[in-house]
Amino acid sequence: MGPYPHPKPIDAANYDNGKLILAEQAQVIKGWQSIENWKPDDGEGTRQNYVNVPMLIGQEMGNLLKFQFNGNAVDIAVAAGPDAGVIEFRIDEGDWQKQDLFTKRSVNLHLPWYFTLAAGLPDGEHTLQIRIT
Repeated sequence: MGPYPHPKPIDAANYDNGKLILAEQAQVIKGWQSIENWKPDDGEGTRQNYVNVPMLIGQEMGNLLKFQFNGNAVDIAVAAGPDAGVIEFRIDEGDWQKQDLFTKRSVNLHLPWYFTLAAGLPDGEHTLQIRIT
C-alpha cells in the first residue's frame, strides 16, 4: 500500500512549505553571540531537547541581527525563560514592531516557544531584522 494523497489545504497561506533557518545563517550586525551548546546558567528548569543546542543570544539594548527568508510568513523559535524580554523586529525596512518573548511559564522555566512575527506577506524574498529593546 502506497502513501495516501494529501487533501487540498483549507488555507492557501498554510505553513506546508515552512523551512527552519538555522541560527548560524543570521547576519549579526551588532552584539549577538552564537553559542554552540547553549544551556542556561541561572538554575531554572529546561526542556531536555532544548539545551546543548546552537542558540543566538542577545542581551544588550541595541543588539541587532538580520535573516533573509523566502516566503509569506516568518516565525522565530526562542528559549522563553526568566531572562526573556521584548524584541523589536521589522520586515523589509518596514516599521519596527514589538514582541514580548516572556510567557506565563517563563518565570522558572526555559521552554521552547514560537512566535509568528508576520504572515500574509507577499510571497518572495524578505529580510527580517531583530533588535533587543
